[in-house]
Amino acid sequence: MNISGLRFLLPLFLLVSSVVQAEDIDLFVGSNPPEAADYPNVIILIDNTSNWTAANQQWVGGVQGQAELNAIVTVVNSLAPAGQDAPINLGIMMLTEKQGNSDNAGAYVRSAVKPMTAANRTKLADMLTTLSANINSPSEKVNASLGFDQAMFEVF
Repeated sequence: MNISGLRFLLPLFLLVSSVVQAEDIDLFVGSNPPEAADYPNVIILIDNTSNWTAANQQWVGGVQGQAELNAIVTVVNSLAPAGQDAPINLGIMMLTEKQGNSDNAGAYVRSAVKPMTAANRTKLADMLTTLSANINSPSEKVNASLGFDQAMFEVF
């Protein structure tokens, strides 16, 4: 290619390169509009050891666990205005005891991490309200001496 051809292409390349410039902050801005895959994932690990049925603290609305569950329901309902989707993915895990000679104490998924659409927020609030109503059930409690190390590993 001769020099005159390069003189013509050089300004064209400079023009094209200035149009497609991106800034570093574009990595953190997200898509517009954002999608559920871009929302933060939050897992709440509920401490359902036998302490959560204690009433010695005079918790509003009943026992300790009910106060905790009511607080979570309040937060879930306030994530977005009624009928609108919230920009967060949320899940619930609870502690589980080891069975027999197994050392597999840890946590289990009570509600999978999912987008907090209006419908999913209602379902989650209903599940937590049902759990609160059955808080004294032996199937909802684990031993108070249970450690959190394996549970946190399960969450991770």
